[in-house]
Amino acid sequence: MAEDEDKTIVISGDRVTGSMERILCTECGIALEPAADRPDFFRCPRCGRVRFRPPVAVGPGSVIGGYRVLKILPGGGMSRLYLCDSSAADPAQRFVLKMLAGDRGGMVARRRFLREGKLCRKLNHPNIVKVYEAASRGNEDFIVMEYITGHNLEQLVRADMEFPEDVCVEIIRRVAGALAYAWNEFQLLHRDIKPSNIMIDSTGEVKLLDFGIAKQAGDSGTTILTMAGQSLGTPRFMSPEQFKDSGSVDPRSDIYSLGATLYFILSGSYPVPGDSCTDVYENLRRGNVVPLRQRCPDLSPGCVELVRLMMENDPSHRPGGWAELTACIEEVRCGRVPALPSA
Repeated sequence: MAEDEDKTIVISGDRVTGSMERILCTECGIALEPAADRPDFFRCPRCGRVRFRPPVAVGPGSVIGGYRVLKILPGGGMSRLYLCDSSAADPAQRFVLKMLAGDRGGMVARRRFLREGKLCRKLNHPNIVKVYEAASRGNEDFIVMEYITGHNLEQLVRADMEFPEDVCVEIIRRVAGALAYAWNEFQLLHRDIKPSNIMIDSTGEVKLLDFGIAKQAGDSGTTILTMAGQSLGTPRFMSPEQFKDSGSVDPRSDIYSLGATLYFILSGSYPVPGDSCTDVYENLRRGNVVPLRQRCPDLSPGCVELVRLMMENDPSHRPGGWAELTACIEEVRCGRVPALPSA
């Protein structure tokens, strides 16, 4: 984890990965073979049901679903990002084309990827990056999003940019508003809240990114895409319950992750120590969080208490939902120390 702190991971005992030279079936764990009837697919010789696409070579000049690739963008984690334009839009308008990385093209990954796009197309909020299209063209699955100029919070903190307390709280307030909208309107949980998924654009607006492992309450499809006991997310910002089972979390888990993000942008440090995923989980399970006051002695009592409430190990001791969290944030903005109704 020290090599790539920001990587979104999938923790599952039966998950098998391999290089593109020898692609393995995630169900059987044996090497795939080209499908005789579909040369553009691979098939598992044992189970025969799972097919995989070879990687699609995409670069400047490639045309995907009517979008022309201008350049490759950095980042993306399990996906690849491309700056594009379109003959059907204003010639000056730019888009971001998102595609699965070549070695992430298994059936479950493809379903999750397209599901992300279809879910996000419904979202219309000023603090959520807009998704215009999610489609398949032949072997290519892609999501088209608005292009935003700016930097994510991870980049800004790493560049030694200092955020005043009131600015940090305001950023979190806007992200909480976006997450409240997603939950209230669509019963949608993000499940991967972290600094690198929150951008500050060139106008100073806050934008929430990447619903790639989002979960919709009551959606039976999530039982296929997230099996019981499986853990998805980014370890340093995951709630304890998300570590145990990502499929059974509720908004309080996203509240924890948002609290960990607030801790990070206030202090420039991770709240839970550890050099590996296992270390982080063990420290989290034991409640070994470095007190925020220890790292930021000049913070207001209200801000310190807000982070503590959001990052309580026991979900029942956190704000119970977005309305309750919003009330706590407003208390801090007014110079008061927040308290839960049951406290």
